[in-house]
Amino acid sequence: MNRLHSLTEKQRQLQALRPLEPSQVRALEEKVIAPFELEVIATSNQIEGNSLTLRETEMVLSKGRDHCRETIEGPSRSGESSSCFFLYEELGD
Repeated sequence: MNRLHSLTEKQRQLQALRPLEPSQVRALEEKVIAPFELEVIATSNQIEGNSLTLRETEMVLSKGRDHCRETIEGPSRSGESSSCFFLYEELGD
């Protein structure tokens, strides 16, 4: 029961902070959501047999597959996975 009380109190504290300012939302997206998405995309690609590292995946997502083709060996489907996140965000709005 103590754990339930603790979680309830934390939820109450979070609710008191709402709504977030736009600058706070941007900071959360940059510091929490974007790194999480990158980690999920890189892990998903590795499960599918992709040999790209986390940083290489980040480079492909930020600069594009064609731009990175000369410096990175191996196939990349990172763009497809990132599209899923963008679609998910649009559906949530």
